[in-house]
Amino acid sequence: MENYISNEYGEIQSTDVRYNQNEDDTFGINNYIITQGDVKNYISSSVNAPYDATSRNPYIQLLKDFNGEGSDSNMSKSLKLKPTDFSYLRDIGVYPLNRLIILRRFPEGAVVRKDLSKMNVEPVSVIVGWVKSDSDEILNFSFNENWRTQNKDEMLHLLINQMMSKEFGIGLDSMAPVPGWLAGSLFGILKTIGLVSPDTKVPFGDPNVLRESLTRSTEDVGHTSKFNISFETVYEQKYIGGVDMTASTYNIIRNLLTMGTSDIRYIGNLNSSILNKLRSANNNSTDVSAWIDLIKEVFNSFLGAVNRQLKPSPKSKEVIEAEEKKREEDEKERSESYTGDDKKRLESVEKQTSILNKVLHGSLVKNILASTVGKYVWPLRGSIAMLTGEAATPWHLTIGNPYAPLLSLNNIKVDNITVKLNGDMQYNDIPKYITASIDISQGRNMGKNEILDSLGIQYKRSYNKIK
Repeated sequence: MENYISNEYGEIQSTDVRYNQNEDDTFGINNYIITQGDVKNYISSSVNAPYDATSRNPYIQLLKDFNGEGSDSNMSKSLKLKPTDFSYLRDIGVYPLNRLIILRRFPEGAVVRKDLSKMNVEPVSVIVGWVKSDSDEILNFSFNENWRTQNKDEMLHLLINQMMSKEFGIGLDSMAPVPGWLAGSLFGILKTIGLVSPDTKVPFGDPNVLRESLTRSTEDVGHTSKFNISFETVYEQKYIGGVDMTASTYNIIRNLLTMGTSDIRYIGNLNSSILNKLRSANNNSTDVSAWIDLIKEVFNSFLGAVNRQLKPSPKSKEVIEAEEKKREEDEKERSESYTGDDKKRLESVEKQTSILNKVLHGSLVKNILASTVGKYVWPLRGSIAMLTGEAATPWHLTIGNPYAPLLSLNNIKVDNITVKLNGDMQYNDIPKYITASIDISQGRNMGKNEILDSLGIQYKRSYNKIK
């Protein structure tokens, strides 16, 4: 048996230990020889000689490579990482780079790709964490196809009858001379075309006939997959670069909020005269005149709004003059080519068309069309994603070495973010730690090809430069 050891000078030596079997079936050392061996030291050997060694911190190198400003197409804005994404993390330097979890959120409307190098949109929020060393699982996912039981109501002769009647309008029921004879007739047809053995008896009434099978579900999702990923990251308050810890705390919370939720929008105008009169009436509930003023204001405003909405949009003087000139030229041309009843009918049509154009150009119709189309914006996005397989959600997740992550997954959704402020109170009465727990799941079920496409994506492999 040959082992390798290092001597006090760091040189590699081989030790040749030979065992000898004794008469009592035990083993003993026959001889022990230490020789200077020709063992390769791959750290200092010529294998790595052409390359410069580097002592750069891997996270510093990561920020340099993923700054979103490189000429390399693989380092697009979508992969951009900032120093503030790491600076306040408690566990920075505790866990290696290849256990990183990076969750990104992109602006609304961005189509997020699995391979972020194929898009160039900067994320609006980034949360960084690690797969903790005490965790047994780096990644856990499941998948299956969906099958269902096909029963006696879907036996072949019944399916043929259903297909002929529903798809081709041929009612085989009416072809049977006696009610209940259809099943037997169809079974006879199956014998004739050779799908059933000629000596097979009619199966009806036979309890031993197979009446069950499995088939793929065609009316529902055909594949099921499950990616549920949860991780926790902890921010620690530090005084860095002269930035007040209060400001950094609220910036961290703002980033977490941006990742998990959106701003709410108010459609009311806080400075409208109606709301001002409503506030005045509420503050003087016993003053009847205030409520009368409110009702008058609502009524007058409503009538004025209807009048304005039905009017066509204002046009510039030049546009009006050009339209008038064109109208006169058209009338002159028609007067020369149309006479009598044709001319009257044409004038009637033009009058109705003019009224319709005024209505269609009115702001009321524009608002109606905008509200009608607006209701379908998100359903249309979902329908397009269903057709193309594109991501319908704004999030993206990588697990593993950011240069070549084990998992690079889009079309995910952040189910929940829980934020806990704990630890001793620091400067400006700010808690020392902010703990964020993030729960993520896939946006939809995926097939084999989509799962494989999420694994093994390489953004950039980092090699030392040749000397």
